Amino acid sequence: MSKQDKKNIEAIYSLSPMQEGMLFHTLLNKEKEEYIQQVSTTITGNLNVEAFKKAWQKVIDRNTALRTSFVYKKVKNMLQVVHKKVELPFEYLDWSTTSKLKREEELNTFLIEDRKKGFNLSKPPAMRISLIKFNEKNHKLVWTHHHIILDGWSLPLLLKEVFTFYETFNSGIEINLPFPQPYKSYITWLKNKDINEAKKFWKEYLKGFTTPIDIHLAKEEQIDQKIKNKTVSTEFTVEETEYIKKIAQENKITLNSILQVAWANLLHKYTGEDDIVFGATTSGRPTDLYDAENIIGLFINTLPIRSKILNKTTILDQLREFHKEQGNIREYEYAPLVEIQKWSNVDSKVNLFNNIFVFENYPVDESMNNPNLSFKISDVNFVEKTNFPLTVLAAPGKALSLKIYFDISKFDEIKIKRMANHLKNITIFIINNLDKKVTDIEYLSDEEIHKLFVEFNNTTAEIDYSKPIHKIISEVAEKKPNAIALVFNNHKITYAQLENKSNKLANYLMRKGITVDSLVGILIDRSFEMLYGLLAILKAGGAYLQIKPNNPLERIKYKITDSQTKIVLTDSANKNKLEGLDVETLILDEIEDLLQTESNDEPKVSINIKNTMFCIYTSGSTGNPKGTLVPHEGIINRLLWMKKQYAISTEDVLIQKTPFAFDVSVWELFLALIS
Repeated sequence: MSKQDKKNIEAIYSLSPMQEGMLFHTLLNKEKEEYIQQVSTTITGNLNVEAFKKAWQKVIDRNTALRTSFVYKKVKNMLQVVHKKVELPFEYLDWSTTSKLKREEELNTFLIEDRKKGFNLSKPPAMRISLIKFNEKNHKLVWTHHHIILDGWSLPLLLKEVFTFYETFNSGIEINLPFPQPYKSYITWLKNKDINEAKKFWKEYLKGFTTPIDIHLAKEEQIDQKIKNKTVSTEFTVEETEYIKKIAQENKITLNSILQVAWANLLHKYTGEDDIVFGATTSGRPTDLYDAENIIGLFINTLPIRSKILNKTTILDQLREFHKEQGNIREYEYAPLVEIQKWSNVDSKVNLFNNIFVFENYPVDESMNNPNLSFKISDVNFVEKTNFPLTVLAAPGKALSLKIYFDISKFDEIKIKRMANHLKNITIFIINNLDKKVTDIEYLSDEEIHKLFVEFNNTTAEIDYSKPIHKIISEVAEKKPNAIALVFNNHKITYAQLENKSNKLANYLMRKGITVDSLVGILIDRSFEMLYGLLAILKAGGAYLQIKPNNPLERIKYKITDSQTKIVLTDSANKNKLEGLDVETLILDEIEDLLQTESNDEPKVSINIKNTMFCIYTSGSTGNPKGTLVPHEGIINRLLWMKKQYAISTEDVLIQKTPFAFDVSVWELFLALIS
């Protein structure tokens, strides 16, 4: 750093926890749009460009946060440096000769490219102004800054100063407003807070919460997209907004509490979880810090908000309890999120939440509607990108609006649009049914309810569901005995060969005592023998138990013992895994000669479609695996639907890629064979 640079330093101090988090994510993410905020608006009227530029510069001169750079290289702790003099980057562009249509295209491109520029946070200021002239009476203002220097509360404060100074400069008058408190006063306040008290509170608040919720609204098919983030929105009517505010006032709760409770209940409906934790942005402006509400800088914090959905609780009781808890959180909202994560019982490698709720109690567009201005402001647009894949923004006003910003690589736009409407629906339900139980909350529209319970249940179809899968395969074999049924390692077998071998083994199994609903284990790698075995078990009337050869020996032993299986089909490569078990093993590649004496005819066994087809076990991630008996009925329904839906024919080839101990393997194995 040069001597001149050193002379230009006014103050050096540490970062707030939120600033540290933003700086970390900005440096970590290669995309420069992280935490970039952009306000664009149309200015109509006679604009004195020089006075306008001078007003913005004056505001920078007065507020320390706007003259700040950040030091993060070769230092133990990150620092922020306030510079005495900083010149505002002010760009003036004349597009007055550009056609209206081309101007709109160029403006859209300009806004995108402007955000992509980002900021070098080691060089002040982390903001810039672009003023684009459309004609003598119309200009477009583009104000871009990094969130690390300003929060939403600061925006109307800053704009008020800009407009005040503009009007005086435009009139040839110089005024001196009282200087605001420096942002450093907040950093000093933070250092005096007792972090141990905060730790005690947050540990108790999050006690017992171990598993963050996962919102399953992903795209079914991922495609490459140039645009990474999108926004969907919905809006309440003026009447609905007034009624929500009325309910809040009558019950002495905030509008923010009502909306956050609605969000918590919607997450409960979407995930099925009763213990909900999501992120929420708090203003963070301390009541015991002098003039905190007028300081320009970053005060906000993102904190975990917890809501337990209790069955017997009324909606009003839930609202009151939630509002009370928010008051408790207010005392400890200074705690860094990274520390709260450490204090929780959630694995440090897993985020506490992947969605945040923001209540915007600082509407920028309303702050621009100043009747004392000599020009008119319209078409206010605000763009921001955070590091969270899903952000809900509630903006109060005459008509309360809801916006959801989302990462399109993680969420499907149609599903997020539906979610926005569901959030509105659930909010309306809550305010109209305060005495009802939380479990009675409805979020679907009348149209969705009709579709769900009437249209989706209109499933009448002329399809024969009375035959089990192996019977349908036998009918295909009778019609096309020489058609290829299976291909494996460049070897092929026909339907006739498949029928012949599976029938012989089925008759052999019946002589071993296998009958309807008998469980027969099958421990074998992917091969023709695997299919012979599965079909033979079904033809004998039995049900197969899926056992992965690469399972731990204890898992194999547990499944066989727990299911009380007495016979297991295997091969010579896996037979040693069954040693010591009280079970009869049939080694398929060693009994071929023995099977030659068996009949080629399919056994005559009377099987009801409600009989068991197979037994499948869970992974056991939460303890011992749990077995489930699956009847023929549901599988037949699924496979015949898939055959019709996807028009599978004898010309189609389907790959069997899933280990057959997984449920997906069922349609991978049998769908092609019945077609």
